[in-house]
Amino acid sequence: MGPLEGVTPEQLERQFQTNFFGLVSTIQTVVPILRSQGGGKIINVASIGGRLAFPLVSAYHATKWAVEGLSESLRYELRPFNIDVKIIEPGGIKTNFMNDTSWTIHSEYTDMINQVKHFMEKINDSLPEPEGVAKIIYKAASDRSGRLRYSPYGEAFLLLHAILPDRLWRNLVENIMIGKIKK
Repeated sequence: MGPLEGVTPEQLERQFQTNFFGLVSTIQTVVPILRSQGGGKIINVASIGGRLAFPLVSAYHATKWAVEGLSESLRYELRPFNIDVKIIEPGGIKTNFMNDTSWTIHSEYTDMINQVKHFMEKINDSLPEPEGVAKIIYKAASDRSGRLRYSPYGEAFLLLHAILPDRLWRNLVENIMIGKIKK
């Protein structure tokens, strides 16, 4: 979390290793097994942050957008082998994430960091519990419809993003999350 300008190459690499390259390695390991058994399902956990973006999480968003693109493309590749690909795109979930997150610091962004941290801490207690995501993963695993995306707790954000003009969406995000930053 924090401004990209303050993210070190090592931090960015670690983010991609965790959220993307680890996933790729797992997929490469299981695809031959699924193919040899005549099919199966791959369920990748992305985020609504793989389809829309918020301030100060650009490195995270980059990894989740990568998961989205990989999963959608992989779906076409694996369909001939009766392997289905599903994407879980959770919205905000009540966790200790804010307490466990180390923020990238950069003096030019101090006010913005403080405002986004305050916003995220304020809403955390009102977010849904993670059990709903587990239920959606189960639903995706048992769903034979060919549906690609499941967005527990993120549907409203994705709908707003889809129907609002881009400028209005961006203004809404800025006003809610960071307000007016003194320059």
